[in-house]
Amino acid sequence: MKHIVLLLICVVSLIYQPLIFGQDNTDLEREQNEFNKYKRFLKMKEEYGDIQKKEMVKVDEELGVKPAKKLNYVVPNLGLVLSDIIGKDKLAFDTKIGVELGFFASLRLSNNLYLCPGIELIGKGAKYLGSTVEINYLQFPILIQYRVINDDWFKLALQAGPYYGVAITRRQTLENGWDDYSSDLSEVVKSSDSGYMIGVSTLWGSFLFEVNYSSSFGSIWNSQDWRNNTITIRGGQIYS
Repeated sequence: MKHIVLLLICVVSLIYQPLIFGQDNTDLEREQNEFNKYKRFLKMKEEYGDIQKKEMVKVDEELGVKPAKKLNYVVPNLGLVLSDIIGKDKLAFDTKIGVELGFFASLRLSNNLYLCPGIELIGKGAKYLGSTVEINYLQFPILIQYRVINDDWFKLALQAGPYYGVAITRRQTLENGWDDYSSDLSEVVKSSDSGYMIGVSTLWGSFLFEVNYSSSFGSIWNSQDWRNNTITIRGGQIYS
């Protein structure tokens, strides 16, 4: 009897074993098919995205649309300064030639409107009866610039704004031809200067050329109503 039972069990197991493993193989094949479909979907999506990009570039080329350029940049600059001292009860001051060294940034606000903050070392002062009044400032202008012409190769802009300067040196040098004598003007010349600046800026490719006029809001002298008055001619190279 026991042998008959064992024989029946073996027969049943042999009959159902292929069905069980067949079911497992079917599930695995289904999962593999689903995974392959997902991979094909991702590949098609990637290929469709590349096609869209190529079509957009093609349309832009047909319409003449150019790639966007960098609109913000930094300009190191070097300039020549023609400075004078003006005001009430002006003495025999004459124009002094100085130097300006600095840089400024150009930040786009709208299509033709730009904000141009800067920092510069600038030599101001004047000639006076065989001597030179030297007032050197660390100056911070903030200009608003409007581009009248804004072509790719040439740009012309009008600009204006305030400046604030901190005096670094204040002295008067007597030039007698053989032994110069220098005296400190810290007691009579104020330690700061604020004023306005207006000018014209041109851009030829990556080269900048500007002419600016500036003047003090108030007196730079403690006991007199004298103000800085300068014309600056400067050039620079754009770095974006």
